[in-house]
Amino acid sequence: MSYILLGEIAVLTLAALPAGCLMGYGMAAAMMSILETELWRLPFVILPRTYAFAMITSVGATIVSALIVRQRSTASTWWPC
Repeated sequence: MSYILLGEIAVLTLAALPAGCLMGYGMAAAMMSILETELWRLPFVILPRTYAFAMITSVGATIVSALIVRQRSTASTWWPC
């Protein structure tokens, strides 16, 4: 019943992961360049495990959301649409 919605969520999540990593990198680099002053400077370091954590968190939230949608759609199949 909800296969179209679940497929759409999967495609959008897979498309958003690389775009989000690129935008996050750009935003972090911009923030670091704005915050840099003559008195102090913070190093701009993003480790690969940072990307892994962000992707695992996003995919995990998507899976939980998809399971909730699937459970609700199968529980309400008796209701006429």
